[in-house]
Amino acid sequence: GISIVIATICFAAAFLTTLSLSAIVTCGSTHQAEGVFPLLARALGREIATAIALMYALGIVLGAVLESLGACEVFISLDSSLGGFTWDVQLWGSVFMLSLAMLVMGGMKLV
Repeated sequence: GISIVIATICFAAAFLTTLSLSAIVTCGSTHQAEGVFPLLARALGREIATAIALMYALGIVLGAVLESLGACEVFISLDSSLGGFTWDVQLWGSVFMLSLAMLVMGGMKLV
């Protein structure tokens, strides 16, 4: 019951965000700046666009942390020798996030 309402609200928020970004992109402007931030800055102002960009970046980081902790819980449930102590998920999650950060930094140097 309530999960359907939550899923509907989440879908509506994502759908309305997509529609509003589509409206901003197709406003007919010929500016040279590319990307979402210049579009938002032009349409909403620099202060609001900065706040939106910071919240988006924070959401991406927290999403990556949650997904890595979920992956670590699955690995520990598959192989019980990896866990067994109090902070096992957090420790393996930190190792996983550190390895992902090094992978991203190495990939950025290649590009």
